[in-house]
Amino acid sequence: MNELFVSILGDVNIPTYECDITILKNKEKKNIPSVLTGFLEPAGLIPAYAMLQLKPRIADIAPVGMALLRDCYVLPSGVILTGDRKVIVESIYPMSVTEFSDRIHVPDQEAISDIKEQRRDKIVELDQAIHCREIGEGGYYHWLTAVMPRMNLARTIIPDASIPYLVEAWKEFAADWLAFAFPDFRVQRSAGRALFVRRLHYPLPAQIGSSHFTRNKYLIEIFRENVLAKLRRHAETDSQVIKRAYISRNDAPMRKIANENYVMNLLEKLDFQNIRLDGMSVPQQIRLFCDAEIIIGPHGAGLSNIIFSDKKSSLIEILGVQRVWPTHRVLTSFSGAFYAPYVASYYDAGQTPERGIGNEDIKIDADCLAQFVSAVLGREP
Repeated sequence: MNELFVSILGDVNIPTYECDITILKNKEKKNIPSVLTGFLEPAGLIPAYAMLQLKPRIADIAPVGMALLRDCYVLPSGVILTGDRKVIVESIYPMSVTEFSDRIHVPDQEAISDIKEQRRDKIVELDQAIHCREIGEGGYYHWLTAVMPRMNLARTIIPDASIPYLVEAWKEFAADWLAFAFPDFRVQRSAGRALFVRRLHYPLPAQIGSSHFTRNKYLIEIFRENVLAKLRRHAETDSQVIKRAYISRNDAPMRKIANENYVMNLLEKLDFQNIRLDGMSVPQQIRLFCDAEIIIGPHGAGLSNIIFSDKKSSLIEILGVQRVWPTHRVLTSFSGAFYAPYVASYYDAGQTPERGIGNEDIKIDADCLAQFVSAVLGREP
């Protein structure tokens, strides 16, 4: 077995680090039979690397738990190395060790040099830390559905708020979410330096397999329950309840609806209000998605808040034909809400070279959309 992997079958002499696995009970309160659930293949057992990276597999129950790694280095990008500089975990994306060398970036190169030369003044040493880094952490979708649920899982297993969390909250929405959900948590940023951690707690990734669009259902549900409980205790109140909301992207740099004014004129006749999430507080956004009976909006990260809705709600996601992604269909299924995709066939092909495929602005047949919305509103429960 490759020395980068730690077997979860028993004794394997890997002197560089040890790995312990803690598994929670799942949503249905059933005990997961074994940490090996879903990891048996004709060729034999997938090593514990799969437990950390969640390689593609078939399992009745997605594991929800946390690994404990010992004597590890964490690079500025979040990559985890053994004491002798071998890669344990690159990110939540299952990439091979050989791929890692092609993607290494400058801060990591400098940090690796510090590790090689054992420049103690450049390396931050921590007795314990909780690793919640994510390769897409600068995007709201990844922050809300991966970073935050992993932090929440860690809090569930280890309630000690004195242990620092390794996160990079370099976007405003990230700081807002931390202030709302985890105001008492310690956050340790890399600041371009390598970290040496004697006991590194690693919440299992939110992404399942190699699919960018999947998320661990049980991880999301645990997070959702705790957020909604906190919301009920939150002092901020809103007098207005919005039942029908259109989420605008007219302030976004891409994927806007070019004829949004025309579309909104027809939706207003169906009692929809035009909403911009930018500028709304975290509690306001959660309440909006909790209270609304139907939400419409073009594909964008803000729709990830649908995880806070329930089976009384509906989401109509407006997609361009170049970007028919199942991202929010997956999240909607977790909340129990009804999902209806509306695909617009027209997109501005002239924007493709600069923005990339799927990031073009689109136009909508507003009358057709209004009929579609009316059909969703009139559907049988």
